[in-house]
This record gives sequence, C-alpha cells and structure tokens, in this order.
Amino acid sequence: MSETPGHVHRTRRQEIQALASPIRWLRNRSMPVLGLTLMALLAQPFFDVPGQPSPPLMTYTFAFIPLFGLVMLGRRPGLVVAVAAMSVGAFTLGVVESHAMERLLIGWIGLLNIGLYLGVIALLAKIVFQSSSLVDDRVYGGVAVYLLVAIVFGFIHHRIGLTDAAAYVNSVDRTAPPLNWSDYLYFSFAAFTTSGFGDIVPISPFARATTSIESVVGVLFPAVLIARLINRDFVPRA
Repeated sequence: MSETPGHVHRTRRQEIQALASPIRWLRNRSMPVLGLTLMALLAQPFFDVPGQPSPPLMTYTFAFIPLFGLVMLGRRPGLVVAVAAMSVGAFTLGVVESHAMERLLIGWIGLLNIGLYLGVIALLAKIVFQSSSLVDDRVYGGVAVYLLVAIVFGFIHHRIGLTDAAAYVNSVDRTAPPLNWSDYLYFSFAAFTTSGFGDIVPISPFARATTSIESVVGVLFPAVLIARLINRDFVPRA
C-alpha cells in the first residue's frame, strides 16, 4: 500500500526532530570522540610557535584524546578506568622526569600514547563495521578513525624527526627553524590525504617508508568506508 503525502510529511518531520533530539545525540558513541579531536586540531594553530616545542596544554590535550575515547567507548568501565589511571600516572611521571615534554615521544611514553590511540581506533573501527551500529555512529566513527589515524602517523613522524634531525627537511626555506609537533601534524595530514605540497620532504629511509605507508592507508580507508556504508544501507538482503 502506497504512503499518503501526509504520512510521508509526518515521517520526514519525525526524522528531523529525531536528529535534533538530545537523546539521540547521547546515544551516539562516536560523536564525542570526533568532537574532541576536531577541537584539538582547530585549537592547535593558536598555540603554535614556529621552531618552538608544543606548549604543555596542547601536549596534554592530544594525550587526553585516547583516554577520553577509551572512557566513552569502553564496554568494561572498571578496566577502562584502570587503564586511564595508569596512563595518566605514567604520563605525569614522564613529565616530572623530563622538562622537554616533546622528548617524551621518543621513549616509552610515546609508545604508550600511540598504543592508546590504536586502541581507540580499534574500538571505533568495530563500531563502524558492526552491522548493528546506528548510521550516525558509523559515519561519525569513520570520520573520527580517519582523523585519529592521521594523528598517529603524525606521532610516528615526530618520533622519527626527534631521533634523526635530518629525517625531514623544509624544502622551501632551508634556514627555517627545526620542525615541531605542528609541522609533523601538518605533514602527516598532507601525506595522508596525498596532497603532496612538497614544502616538507622526508629524507631518511624510515621517514620515506612511513610516508609511503601512510599515503596508501589514506587512499584505501575512504574507499573501504564508503563501500561498507553502501553495502550496509542500500543493498537489500535476500
């Protein structure tokens, strides 16, 4: 039986009201992580001083993102709280032991941070590719995964650059100050989106290999995500 125009109008109105409903937003697990990640990325330029290490506020903000993600997405609150508490304690201990906060990324603190990011990415990827997840969760989760993967590669580039000062060079201005976290984050997104502006060039073998892998992941992930959304929402089941 065909739907009447009044019924279609009411259905669309209900959909619009559902999108604006706070309850619907509270049910969305991916949106808070995406929102915090976007706020950190948008705030980063305001705290960036070329040639200077990132200020403590931004260092803590990017370190807090995976902890926040674990709390929002974790299914076992006790385990999540324990991991978050140990991570905060370890990071604080590292800060006390080292006055140069960016140097922490070279040691085990940096590896811990990358591991926490990968954990959040795995949780979000499960939501994105889980058939029972809401459409909003899968869309926002996919965008969050895309941004978080680029940030993780930024951390890896930063570790390589801190270990080898000649691993990356500024091809536009050879007299420019040393690269900082903002530079590596910018380079990571340029490589991840295959923009290839060429102002920062990887030189060392590790830097080039990491950049190549990142570019491949950046090309394949949107294709896989779009294919997943299309197969889930538009292909009728037998």
